[in-house]
Amino acid sequence: MGARTGTSFPATWLPRPALAAFLMVLLVAAVLPALPRTALAQGLSATDLTGHVIYGSGQNGNVGGVTVVLQELDNTGAEVSRLEATTGPDGTFFFQGVTPKAGHLYRVMAEYAQVRYYGDGYLAEEVAGKTLDLQVYETTTSAENIKVLRQTAIILEVDHAAGLLRVLESTTLSNTGTTTFVGQEDANGQTVTVMIPLPPLAFDVQPGFGFSGQGFLQTQGAIGDVQPLAPGLREMIYSYSVAYVTSEHSFGRAYPYPVDEVQVLSPMGLMAVRPDGLVKGESVAIAGKTYESYSMADVQPGQRVGVVIRGLPVSEGVRSRDLLETLRWVALGVVVAALLGVIGVYVWRRRARSSRAATAPTVSPRAALVERLAAVEEAHRAGTLTDEEYKRQRAQIRERLQDVLVSEGG
Repeated sequence: MGARTGTSFPATWLPRPALAAFLMVLLVAAVLPALPRTALAQGLSATDLTGHVIYGSGQNGNVGGVTVVLQELDNTGAEVSRLEATTGPDGTFFFQGVTPKAGHLYRVMAEYAQVRYYGDGYLAEEVAGKTLDLQVYETTTSAENIKVLRQTAIILEVDHAAGLLRVLESTTLSNTGTTTFVGQEDANGQTVTVMIPLPPLAFDVQPGFGFSGQGFLQTQGAIGDVQPLAPGLREMIYSYSVAYVTSEHSFGRAYPYPVDEVQVLSPMGLMAVRPDGLVKGESVAIAGKTYESYSMADVQPGQRVGVVIRGLPVSEGVRSRDLLETLRWVALGVVVAALLGVIGVYVWRRRARSSRAATAPTVSPRAALVERLAAVEEAHRAGTLTDEEYKRQRAQIRERLQDVLVSEGG
């Protein structure tokens, strides 16, 4: 079994060009003002680098004999070279005669207890003299120390034509223990760590920040992360669509972990919203738009909270806009920055991945119909389904979906 990644270094998926461009703008804006202008134009001298592998799970951890890799990453996030060193009994390691290349990033990584950990990244112009420390932990399959510090869901728009809500969401996870949470295998033999619930009829999840190259699973009603969660925080940001088939739709969920705060933001005046476990607060302004705010603190595991959206127009079955168009007009850059707060200097871009998220097998009629709806949307978006066939299939699926919801009492 290969090592799995558990790291505080931001691993980022950028599935769409607009999001990739935005992140690079943020990176350039954050990094370049901090660099001496002359450093970019002149050569850099060879330097010796040192650091420590630190045991973070209490006393008496053995960090001797650990292989540490020094990675050199170019400005696309691709690895262009690596060096290896072995720690001494106290966890100390050395790399001698390293010549940093201007504009590149340097970080260390190591495997411990079959989990891969990364240290902080440093630009070539500042890595000399830095101590490249790296913390490792024992592992656990218990989720007792997992909690959600905050989740904010922004309903960006109602796509009247397609009968979809467009949602951007940020979830901050916390591991308050001293061991890395590695999860357990599910019924399908897939190892899942943290489960993030989704509202009813959510589909087409698009990952942004906080997702590793190992991917994730979209199961019935949840995102299943496969990346181990080390002690500390992990910020995850992603988007998805929610199908509605009647004029009233419940936008709520129950959480498997304690949640410090849940917040739902809906565009002011665009829809009628009734709190369903959440409390209405003061309005919030983001990217020049005003949103009504609904929130609740100290949500307990299994407690369902959300809102009910009323007065939704029934879909006319015409082609919906691509999510990119929605994100453009709502000024995604400002929204993401508002959700994440201050973006760190070392949020580096990994290679864009075009593959879709893996989907675990589902068995319920509702889940099967939502999957079919997602497939029809994707086929029409890709141009492989005519407008006429798209309308026919959507209408058929929505009719069956409405029957299923009635039979389920929801």
